[in-house]
Amino acid sequence: MLRYFFGYAFRLWMKRWRYPEYGAVHCARPKEFLPGMQYPENLQRCSLQTKISGKPFLNFLPRQVQQYWKKRFFLFCREQSNWPDQALCFKQAVAAGQLPMSKRRIYSTSWEKANSPYLPFVLTVKPRHISPE
Repeated sequence: MLRYFFGYAFRLWMKRWRYPEYGAVHCARPKEFLPGMQYPENLQRCSLQTKISGKPFLNFLPRQVQQYWKKRFFLFCREQSNWPDQALCFKQAVAAGQLPMSKRRIYSTSWEKANSPYLPFVLTVKPRHISPE
């Protein structure tokens, strides 16, 4: 499947794995990108830190995308019952390894390879539930 990612001039071919027994599809993505996002994690963090500090949106990213991240972050703060202190909420989320503007928790598995001409990719997976049987 061809997908667009910020910073790449062309679409990238992404591998998908289908699991009909689970009704799931797992997709690979470049390592520096979060699941379901077209922008790298460091740009998202920079944008959110800029808005928390009271500065205007970043010029080189679309304002609508940054507004979406900010809205998701506010919802995340409400869920964590940490609405008044957004800077503390952001620090706690980053320390836990979760970026506050993603809709789902981040589980990833990466395969490190020897020097290769290909980009490093990761796969987002959810931990399996262990049945009591």
